[in-house]
Amino acid sequence: MSSQIPPDCVGVALVDDDAMALAHLESYFSGVEDLSVLLATRSTHEALRFVQSHQVDVLITDVHMENMDGVEMTREVLRSSPPTRVILLTTIDTDEDLLQGLGAGASGFLLKSAPAEEITSAVRTVHSGAKVVAPTPTTRLIDYALASVRGADGSVHLSERERDVLHLLCEGASNRKIASLLTIAEATVKSHITGLFHKTGTTSRLEMVVWAFKHGYASNSPFTIPSSSAPQQPDAGLEPQPLRAPQPRALMPGPVIRLQPVSIRMRKMMMMRTHPTTLIALVSEPEDGAGLRPDRREG
Repeated sequence: MSSQIPPDCVGVALVDDDAMALAHLESYFSGVEDLSVLLATRSTHEALRFVQSHQVDVLITDVHMENMDGVEMTREVLRSSPPTRVILLTTIDTDEDLLQGLGAGASGFLLKSAPAEEITSAVRTVHSGAKVVAPTPTTRLIDYALASVRGADGSVHLSERERDVLHLLCEGASNRKIASLLTIAEATVKSHITGLFHKTGTTSRLEMVVWAFKHGYASNSPFTIPSSSAPQQPDAGLEPQPLRAPQPRALMPGPVIRLQPVSIRMRKMMMMRTHPTTLIALVSEPEDGAGLRPDRREG
């Protein structure tokens, strides 16, 4: 690696906290004449310092890292060096990473499983000022773009599955309940809800439900969540019995406990700590000493 490159060569910096993944990524640029790796590091802080002091045309970074994720890394790089283009690499393709990454200013979003030719070609593309997104996320971006074109009444296009999820959200169902009723994974439910947040322009489940009722998406729900507290209906042909107030149950007196003569202070403490249904008989010793005492017997 060298920080000095020919004028017609694209300078690239690589960041990944996984040493094996970083070495594998660096090998993609071996022998590519118009692309030169200026830095390959596992440290996000080292990468930021390098970008501030060197001209980096394209920076490729992993999305999920311990010290600083790729989205935050993108923001910091563009704050320090606006001309630098950022490509995000990820092993997990999620809507949240895609939208947040592109929203932070990334010019590319690719999967780590992409072949070397696709990644090197993406570097040239983003360096020219265009953007690159892997084929699968591109399909979802098109769906989001179409969904963002709202009707005059504020309605949006929802898929059949998204409508099902939205109906159940309006019924107050949890993610787990929705997954059970629709026979899908709970992670899939979360993905649909993320898409609904984007399409409806809401930021919470409550706002989404209000939006659904306002635009007519909550009516005619095909789902009904069974209620465990619903009253049972009487059988046909049987006259309903009048409701009767429950009769209070009398408290049975507790056992009588005889204790040794104690002080007034001790009596109060014992009364406070004894079960309320237990009757305590505190006996004061008579002056003549003739009281009943279990531990005394006439000799």
